[in-house]
Amino acid sequence: MSLRRVFVGVGCVAVALAALAAVLLYLRDKDPDGMDVDYANDKGLVDALSLVRAAGEQMQIPDHAKAEKLCREALSLDPGSVKAWCILGEVGLARGQLDAALDAYQNALKIKPDSAQALAGLAPVMMEVGRIEEAESLCRRAIEADEKYAPGWSHLGIALMRKGNVNGARDATEKAIGYAPEDAALWVNLAFVLRAQGDLVAAVEKLKEAVRLKPADARIRNSCGTVLYETGDLDGAIVQLREAVRLDPGHAMALGNLGLALFDRKQTAEAESVLRDALDKDPANVSARCGYGRLLRSKRNYEEALKQFDAVLERDPANIDALVETAWTYATSDEPAYRNDPRGRAAAERACQFVEFRNPACLDALAACQAATGNFSEAVRTAEEAVRLAHAAGQDSHATQIEQRLAGYRAGQPCRSPPR
Repeated sequence: MSLRRVFVGVGCVAVALAALAAVLLYLRDKDPDGMDVDYANDKGLVDALSLVRAAGEQMQIPDHAKAEKLCREALSLDPGSVKAWCILGEVGLARGQLDAALDAYQNALKIKPDSAQALAGLAPVMMEVGRIEEAESLCRRAIEADEKYAPGWSHLGIALMRKGNVNGARDATEKAIGYAPEDAALWVNLAFVLRAQGDLVAAVEKLKEAVRLKPADARIRNSCGTVLYETGDLDGAIVQLREAVRLDPGHAMALGNLGLALFDRKQTAEAESVLRDALDKDPANVSARCGYGRLLRSKRNYEEALKQFDAVLERDPANIDALVETAWTYATSDEPAYRNDPRGRAAAERACQFVEFRNPACLDALAACQAATGNFSEAVRTAEEAVRLAHAAGQDSHATQIEQRLAGYRAGQPCRSPPR
């Protein structure tokens, strides 16, 4: 299933839950101590340390504005406060202000070049701009400076995931957990590593541990709901996603995910309301937009459904989910004008081209479009290749679904219902 952010190859491309929530979580430094100066005889430095401690507490809430203010006050008293600069780096990263984050961490490293906190903190900034090799190097330097520094190991795991080294990512994340077992973010990260390895059951177990450690964190609840959905536990997913929305009513990603789960649970009326709310809060939420389009299609409102997919493609012409859903809408419509419209096949072919005809879900949609216009011999060949690719990717249940459609093509019957 496709997610909003992925770190390894795309599997079955079908509109599913946004992960944010498949997003690995960067680890915060929770120890504001460890300064390299003697505070005992300098009241200004004592006051600076108190301010930094208070800033660290604000980051746990998080209240980034207060944390930034406290750090700047601390730096006015002690410009050499590595911790203050590092917290400012965290603030910049959390706000998406990468230049500010980079500047703060570089200031920290000018003061203390071997600061594990600054090195590990700078790594996520490098990852956010695609400089993965530099991020990995920074993490390894942080670990050399302090072998037991959990964020160093955690961020190394994320860098390795970005490189596709899933086994290395698991080893690094488990190391981090060994040094900081009470940090919920680490259990989330380990869950997504396990998910990438195909062990969804173990991933759910790790996410439940993260929920136990931090039950009021909407992001973790959203992540747990995402993976439960992927295991087929719709009821469990809905419980977690409802709680995520209760904890943070403005969490657009969790709202979108809840709407998708409710739709798959055939609670269409509530799903429609929730998806609209998600899109009101974040019109750029691709997963919710495509999910809303699917819902409209299920109500035979093909014109409005296609408008949802078109809105996604206007922003991102290469969006595979929107292309595939467009193709299915044309191919399975009960109105001949849509079934015979060449735009359906064109969308499926574009999706296949973007993935070099190696994605079973894209080929599945293309086969449906071919069959819709009576080209059954083409549809059979395309669907057979989709089945082969699905089995090769370990997507046996998806392969079975395609085989059912393939049997119809062989009998000269087009597909009349898109996959849910």
